[in-house]
Amino acid sequence: MPYFDTDNLNLALNFLDHINIKMDKLKGYKCAKFSSRIEQQYIDKFGKYRIGINMWQSSFLNITPSKGSMFSEEDVKKYVLHNN
Repeated sequence: MPYFDTDNLNLALNFLDHINIKMDKLKGYKCAKFSSRIEQQYIDKFGKYRIGINMWQSSFLNITPSKGSMFSEEDVKKYVLHNN
């Protein structure tokens, strides 16, 4: 399951909107999940916010992390800014 972890709320929400708008247009439903961590140890390690989609949705939307299962900020900026 590909994830994006960040402390940047605006970038997280823009990525969430990008995925959900794209999926809604193609399939008629939204799929990205947003969560906000409350445990300080995980906030310190991963960041406050997480966006996740499943592997099928990632492949279908052609939104895949450049390395492994975690999106980097560069990946997210590419998708959001270039609307790919």
